[in-house]
Amino acid sequence: MKSMFTFVAGAVSLVLAASGHADSLAKGQISQYSFPVTAGVSYEIAFNATNTCADDLSVTCCVLLANTNGTEPSDSGFEKFAAAPSTDVASLVVDAVEDGTVNAAVYAIEACEFNPPSILAERATNATLQFGIGTGQLGDSYDDVPTTQIAIDDGYMLRDISRRANQATTDGNPNAGTMPGWSEIAVGRTFGYWQGFNLFLTDNAKDADNNWDTLAQAEMVDALINSGKVYDYWLSVLNFNSFDNAGAAMYAQTNAPYPPEPAQFCGNTYPAGSLYNAFWDGYEIVFTPRNFTDIGDNYYEHSLAAALDVTAHEWGHAISDRAVNLAYQRESGALNEAYSDWMGVAVEFANGETNWTLGEGVDVIRDLQDPKAFGQPDTYEGLYWEATDNVSCPEPDVCFNDYCGVHTNSGVPNKMFHLLAVGGTHNGVTVTGIGIDTAIQIATDALHNYWTANETFEGARAGMESAAANYSADAVTQVQMAWHAVGVGSSASTGGGNPETPIQRISKSGGGGGCTIGNGDVNDPTLPVLLGLALLGLLRRRFARIQ
Repeated sequence: MKSMFTFVAGAVSLVLAASGHADSLAKGQISQYSFPVTAGVSYEIAFNATNTCADDLSVTCCVLLANTNGTEPSDSGFEKFAAAPSTDVASLVVDAVEDGTVNAAVYAIEACEFNPPSILAERATNATLQFGIGTGQLGDSYDDVPTTQIAIDDGYMLRDISRRANQATTDGNPNAGTMPGWSEIAVGRTFGYWQGFNLFLTDNAKDADNNWDTLAQAEMVDALINSGKVYDYWLSVLNFNSFDNAGAAMYAQTNAPYPPEPAQFCGNTYPAGSLYNAFWDGYEIVFTPRNFTDIGDNYYEHSLAAALDVTAHEWGHAISDRAVNLAYQRESGALNEAYSDWMGVAVEFANGETNWTLGEGVDVIRDLQDPKAFGQPDTYEGLYWEATDNVSCPEPDVCFNDYCGVHTNSGVPNKMFHLLAVGGTHNGVTVTGIGIDTAIQIATDALHNYWTANETFEGARAGMESAAANYSADAVTQVQMAWHAVGVGSSASTGGGNPETPIQRISKSGGGGGCTIGNGDVNDPTLPVLLGLALLGLLRRRFARIQ
């Protein structure tokens, strides 16, 4: 274990009582508490239920909510939450960026008896950043696992603050970033589900010696390390500070059963926890469990958190969600999936994994170089194309047509991106590659500045031409040729708009959704439930902090 700091006896202050008090709540009630805080100090706030709700989906009777922005948390608005199974202690860490008050609350999912929240421990924030060691699901060893330590005993959490701007000069920190002082990259392990709020519940996993070496921890280590690599790529290549370019916290959930409760969909019944996948739910990325057999009797040894490209794919949905919220149907939906695939391979290339497949090491599900290998078209209206026009596909539907070919038709822009990045000849058209980093920069510029919510492939091409004009005349030409090679437009310009500074405008639209597995096969049990529930019904009402 690597430790940058020596802990001094007496440095931890245990249990500072809250200003309010309550020990029981009826279902749906909330009790408020407040704690004075000092800038530059981190506080671990803890509570525990004293009764059990083991038969409920939540596996806990109440949850701890917290805000640091001066407002009282509620069941419809909070910044942080913590919960734990049954009567176990749940805690969260709040880093005070200015003197003031932290507001906390206990919300009763069911009738709840509890010990009120208290400050379990406190420590100077720059002394909480630690680095442990860990092992991922595929056997990868990590020597610099960013963690947070507040209390001395059993106090390490998989919570990364090393990418904050104010941690850049912290001794021993190998990472860099521009995240604000309240942001973080954090990972949890799901134990329950808050049905009324459509929220997976997780306890903040802790470890006594900062050596994360169990199988359960391996999933979380993968999700944390890979999310950090995604952030680093965004910052270094796109000049992006998290997915909203404003330093948003990046959260990941592992071991999430999906669906969280039995679901009736497309005429079928899906038992709880019967599907295997990964998805962005509008607030965080979610991975279903490892060592798992799905409803179709397919066995998966590892969760998709082990695949860097899948993790980057899901975070790609976060970028497109906040940029323009591409409608998840027809060609705009295929672009939604394709952009995430582009992000997946781009991040992998930057980390030495130079391949064009998605999910290798866990479950290969797509190939951007050869989409046909997985039943996707590599040419507009070519083999495997799913109709997107209003006559052939009048009603986008998750059960019958994959929203008019969202996962299938993404093969066309995927092949375009492969050609644009590395070059090649396709359908008799030769493209000279401009490099994968430049290709994703142009695509991200187009996504933010030119694409619209109901974008078409032709419009996507025009937007990328306009974005490419900020790079070079040759970049414009190669964008034209790459799209032409897959049957979208001619080799001449489609007449894109006026050039703007790359990634100049960034909107913060709501919504979200997107999953990794799915190819438009209506017999694939994973696709309809994940799309129908994750995209339509499981978009969290919880808000992210805005500063």
